[in-house]
Amino acid sequence: MSHPGAESTRMERVVVITGPTSSGKTTLAEKLLGDSLPHLAERLDVERFEGWAYASASKLRKYGVPVTDRLVLHYDFMRPLKQKAESYALDPALQFLAGADHVSIITIWTPPPRLTDQFWQNELLSAKHEDRVRLNARILQLYQDPAEVLALYRSWFTFTDAYFANARPHLVVEFDHRLRVLSRHEWEEVVRVYE
Repeated sequence: MSHPGAESTRMERVVVITGPTSSGKTTLAEKLLGDSLPHLAERLDVERFEGWAYASASKLRKYGVPVTDRLVLHYDFMRPLKQKAESYALDPALQFLAGADHVSIITIWTPPPRLTDQFWQNELLSAKHEDRVRLNARILQLYQDPAEVLALYRSWFTFTDAYFANARPHLVVEFDHRLRVLSRHEWEEVVRVYE
């Protein structure tokens, strides 16, 4: 796996928890790192997450890549939109993953109505700066169109299939009151109601 500008940091294992803004990434990461999701850890072939580091992609530029062998990375796949980046491939927060021996990806599927509600509660009510308010209004408008939400997920899957084809596993999870792990085929079946 080769990416231009990839960091030379070597890591044994990275688990990327990803999804759109307000999909539940932080909550899932906390539960995973607290060993509260043994079924998911088993699917990732991780006995325990004790001793794993945690980093948010948004903090990597400021603090750098943690020096660690095992990392859980919180990645908002809306970053290219928020940062006016041309693509995921040019995002430095993903480029450093080339230094990992093993990458696993957990993409959180949050149905559009719930995603809109969570975004309203988590982001819209806390925005203070005018630029952030405008960006949040754009994201909210996007979230209110299920076809656009599905396009976001499919764009992410297309990217990961091309750039992280060796990521094992790439799980899709729905995380509300309980955890539901889906294959990509099962996800496609579930999302038909939004097409």
